Amino acid sequence: MSLPRFSVNQSLFVNLISIIIIIMGLIVVLGMNREIFPNVSFDRVSIIATYSGATPEDVEKLITVPIEKEIKEVDGIKEINSISRAGTSLIYVKIDPDESDKQKVIRDIQSAADRVKDLPGDVDDPVVTEITSKQYPIIEVSLSGDMPEHKLRAYSDALEDELEDIKGVARLKKDGYRDREIQVLVDPDKLREYYVSIDEIEEALAARNISKPAGKIDTATTEYSVRTTGEFKSAEEVENVIIRANDSGNWLRVGDVAHVKDTFKDENIITKTWGTRSINLIVMKKESGDAIRIVDEIKKKSGNFSKKAPDDLEISYVNDYSYFARRRLGVLGNNAWLGLIIVVCIMLLFFQRSLALLTVLGIPIAFFSTFIVMDAMGITVNMISMFALVVVLGMLVDDGIIVAENVYRYMEEGMPSRNAAVKGTEEVMGAVVTAVFTTIAAFSPLLFMTGIIGKFIRNIPTVIIVALLASLAEALIILPSHLADFVRVKLDAGGRPMGLKKDMPWFKKLVSLYTRVVKAAIRRKYRVLAGISLVLIICAILSVTVLKFILFPSAGINYFFIRMEGPIGTPLERMNELVAPVEDIVSQLPAEELDAYVTTVGKMDEDRHDPFAGEASNFAQISVYLVPEQDRKRMVDEIIAELREKMQGIKGFTDLRLQKPQSGPPVGKAVEARIRGEDFDVLDRISGEYMDYLGTIDGARDITWDHKPGKEEIRVKVDHDKAAMAGLSIGQIARTVRAVFEGGIATKVKPVKAEEETDVTVRFARDKAAEISVFEDILITNRFGNLIPLKKVAVIEKVPGTTTIHHLDGKRVVTASCDVDTEKATSMEVNRKLREKFHDISEKYIGYSVKYGGEQEETIDSLKSLARAFFFAFLIVFLILASFFRSLVQPFIVMLAIPFGLIGVIFAFLIHGLPLSFMAILGIVSLNGIVVNDSIVLVHFINKLRGEGMERAESIIKAGQMRIRPVILTTVTTVGGLSTVAYGIGGKDPFLVPMALALCWGLIFATALTLLIIPCIYSIVDDLAIKITHHTSMIRYAKVGNSTNGTHGVENNAG
Repeated sequence: MSLPRFSVNQSLFVNLISIIIIIMGLIVVLGMNREIFPNVSFDRVSIIATYSGATPEDVEKLITVPIEKEIKEVDGIKEINSISRAGTSLIYVKIDPDESDKQKVIRDIQSAADRVKDLPGDVDDPVVTEITSKQYPIIEVSLSGDMPEHKLRAYSDALEDELEDIKGVARLKKDGYRDREIQVLVDPDKLREYYVSIDEIEEALAARNISKPAGKIDTATTEYSVRTTGEFKSAEEVENVIIRANDSGNWLRVGDVAHVKDTFKDENIITKTWGTRSINLIVMKKESGDAIRIVDEIKKKSGNFSKKAPDDLEISYVNDYSYFARRRLGVLGNNAWLGLIIVVCIMLLFFQRSLALLTVLGIPIAFFSTFIVMDAMGITVNMISMFALVVVLGMLVDDGIIVAENVYRYMEEGMPSRNAAVKGTEEVMGAVVTAVFTTIAAFSPLLFMTGIIGKFIRNIPTVIIVALLASLAEALIILPSHLADFVRVKLDAGGRPMGLKKDMPWFKKLVSLYTRVVKAAIRRKYRVLAGISLVLIICAILSVTVLKFILFPSAGINYFFIRMEGPIGTPLERMNELVAPVEDIVSQLPAEELDAYVTTVGKMDEDRHDPFAGEASNFAQISVYLVPEQDRKRMVDEIIAELREKMQGIKGFTDLRLQKPQSGPPVGKAVEARIRGEDFDVLDRISGEYMDYLGTIDGARDITWDHKPGKEEIRVKVDHDKAAMAGLSIGQIARTVRAVFEGGIATKVKPVKAEEETDVTVRFARDKAAEISVFEDILITNRFGNLIPLKKVAVIEKVPGTTTIHHLDGKRVVTASCDVDTEKATSMEVNRKLREKFHDISEKYIGYSVKYGGEQEETIDSLKSLARAFFFAFLIVFLILASFFRSLVQPFIVMLAIPFGLIGVIFAFLIHGLPLSFMAILGIVSLNGIVVNDSIVLVHFINKLRGEGMERAESIIKAGQMRIRPVILTTVTTVGGLSTVAYGIGGKDPFLVPMALALCWGLIFATALTLLIIPCIYSIVDDLAIKITHHTSMIRYAKVGNSTNGTHGVENNAG
């Protein structure tokens, strides 16, 4: 029994299934999580180790290199990047995208980091973290006000406790928050007077701050716990600690040689919101959390907290991702509803009302089925999955249209509804299944795209394939039952059906016009083919010479960065003063454009997703957040241009640049030339050549490099012989010098909240350690208890310093980079010029090489992956068509619709003035399977009519007349559903526009040309087949059937 026959005979079962799907779908939809982007792993792992007070060179030698050596032995790694900066080592590992077991690679990296045992004693254990999109912040809650820091800190702690209790919140990160610290500020003159060293003070503090359980006492009636305690509760207790005493009653307390201060750790980074110092609580959500619901709850709790707090506390919200998630999902939701209305209106235009509504009913059934499967697969409601649903919206009724139109045709001829439902569906079932599977074949290779981009867009093919399979099941199982049960055929006195035919004079005229045009085209078929081939060649030339390619255009970006660098060695407070005029200019932006701005002094991110954020006292950055593009009059580029003009006269910076990020997944800067080698002098010289050449390229802007000179460094060079004679080790000397300036942690005060331990540090007082002469006052205790002046065993020298040391795959690397003005050039063009200019760099500098990264690397990888996907899609589509037609020739006829679609795409992007982009190419790949659907049905009916004995020319014309209605309907419904996204009818999202435009215009051109050119090509191929093989192109392989008369049972399928 066929599926349509089962459907009609078991209508009660089919209707119950439909109702259950709708109910389950509604329940699932209401409970699904909402986000901007899908949760993906970036196949990247970070390893962070801190060594407070260490220079970049020491961090490189003592931490980074040992860890890198261990990690290099791990299989499945594509690339290792690292940065060694003052006090911190950060290693960033890219996992090979082709690696099958990525979790094993991550575990191996963790094990490799744990195997490193020769790290300095003061180094914290390396922390290994997998980088995923679920770890991205969803909102920043900023607390500011005219109040002391300890008070603002207390409010932030209280609010943090409340926000952490919200379901779905993973953790909070605090910017602008300094940990409490008890500082023992030693007077070097007093040390000399009392003949005491820093080591003695640290030992005394550690010995006093003790809380140790000592067991229990069991008496006859009671059990007691025994504990020895001497924990510090306040700075006064620290000040009263006895360093040494004698039996005469004399003692030396900490307060006799030092001033004890209950304060905060030294400020390395200043955070401000709206130009006022602030503490920003950055909320990270759990993977299972709903971003929109969590932010709503955060704002509710923060609002209640603000009401209880004093008036001078201001709470504001920055970088609210949920706003964009809500807006983008709203835009897609609006477009989906508009698309649905357009589809319904088009169906009602061509079909009787009940038939049209029953066909459109397939959309909610397919949608709800898709949501059920999405939920089971862990796919959330996000921008990518919603876009996939909008893309597939018009396609979901394509198979239903073909089925309903054919059933409708039989009803018009007078066949009873139940018979028409079975016969009409069975007749086109093969073509419908083939059409759906060719579309699935076009999208399925996208599932295997590699890299970050492949992971981000994987939801598109997954959701589309699930939705198409659901719509196919609905068209073949549910729709026939509904057509048989709910389309009532009224007969007139003569037994003919009444009320089925729609009076459409315009459509009759259209069919008449089409008939005349296609007849004329077939008469001039060779000239028509030559003409369309010429158009295709011209379009191909235009796509290469005129259209630009930009991986992810920055349209729709609602924020930008102002990055500033002061002279090397500029103190943090001075840098904060220099930033003030820039903040004033930003604050003058109109309220209808400016949403918020956050200033960070002492830190500068080269990219929002850059793990190697630059940290130095002479760095500063302002992140400017704008209201959505739809709600303001000016574009980001116009605002940046105005600010750039106003900031030209600002003094005090060595570099001030305004940069706009790109949309889409993180792919790095537009141009990155990474020069590898060992000698920094040579690396700097090569990178200088690159930057000089970039300066000559029109369109290259914000040229920079990452190996900038750091503050001048003072080195303590120990004389090993003198140290040994004095009874000192190098380690002792290093620890004492470190304690003088950085501070040595003597002990920790442990409050109720164990994670907030307070360090008790011992160091020289700031005013005493502010001069070079301080080295004259440093005393070190030797193993005999004597104090040895540092100057007796070491000399002090000044040398140039560096801010950071970068490595790429274990070798030092310097990166020259820039952004590109896409109005004048593209990333690919600039990178091509660099390759041509510096093709012999490895020959000029032996041992040095250049690797091009950033957008260029991702562009090449993405295009290769897309080309492979396009090729595989082509092969799979051909296989399906060859199986359906049982011919090797006719699939090529059908697939010639693909280049027709490309003509439409190129034309669309030319007239809209848009560059080709990754999303546009994605649309072109998707066209592979969609545009052939109309050709399949057309060629199938030509073959069917010829098989019934009709002449070729007549069968071509007749098939076109019979199928023009479903061909137009399937195209117009798909285009109608997509046009809302392409033109922002229900709200515009520029990120998705290129793919929607490519699909819309590609389908329009492909459909128009399919109805005219495919008949011509069919006729030409048939002529050639007859001339060469003496058979028509319908010749198929013989099919073996059942033998009933002793013969071999071969069925001849020649047409």
